[in-house]
Amino acid sequence: MYAVIEDDPSSRKILSRVVEKVANTEVIDFSSAESFIRHVKVEPHELTAIFLDITLPGMSGIDAIPIIRQISIYSEVPIIICSSSNDKLTIVRALKAGAINFLVKPLSKDSILKVLDSLSKN
Repeated sequence: MYAVIEDDPSSRKILSRVVEKVANTEVIDFSSAESFIRHVKVEPHELTAIFLDITLPGMSGIDAIPIIRQISIYSEVPIIICSSSNDKLTIVRALKAGAINFLVKPLSKDSILKVLDSLSKN
């Protein structure tokens, strides 16, 4: 199972569907980091990876990473940042916060496939 945290409804739907079809598994999706964190504290899921937008309402994706990591079952779950910003400082901040990969929007099916393929090899 994968999680997608993205505030843009169309981006969330597209990413969720691509991941669901390619990985042949269920995807849970959320429009904010806070809603994801609240949900998994009550109903934890075994996740293969989390796709996380940076610019979210309320808490940013980068600020959410350490909070997600504090939830013991997610301490090692791969987090892939998805952002329209390809600013090097933003990428470095995301990776230092604990993301394992950074995808620049608009996301292509190929970029999603490459990330999913790399996850399956780990």
